[in-house]
Amino acid sequence: MGRDWGGDDSGNPTGLNRYPTFSSYGWNTTVAGQLTPPTLVIHGLDDQNAGAPPANAPAIFNALPASMTNKVLVQVNCASHGLLIEGCSGPRCTPESGTPYGGRPGEPWAGPHATFKAALIEWIRTGTFDGAANGRFVVDTSGVARSGT
Repeated sequence: MGRDWGGDDSGNPTGLNRYPTFSSYGWNTTVAGQLTPPTLVIHGLDDQNAGAPPANAPAIFNALPASMTNKVLVQVNCASHGLLIEGCSGPRCTPESGTPYGGRPGEPWAGPHATFKAALIEWIRTGTFDGAANGRFVVDTSGVARSGT
């Protein structure tokens, strides 16, 4: 779907950025402050990768331009740098209350990968996370998304 998005002006592209336009080591608050498209920042709170401490995601989010009206920060508990492939097992995966984000009521959380997948699908389709176009969210150890940090 994203490959069909975009404008005709190569100097001012629009749509989904499917390939990095800068090196990964250049992803910082300065770069974030220059973004113009709607932005979803999603991060694992257990990410200890060099240069990507959990405190970096809020800094990136805070650096996004104040004029940007569509920006969301999602921080996922029990997720590391490998949140794209991480699952969940054991009793903690079944919430005591609420439904795992992107899951079904009464079913256990499939893990950080399921949150990432559901968030990306919702963001691409509607420009929202959990129905909100703006805000900060924390996904708890059972996969339930809550507003705030």
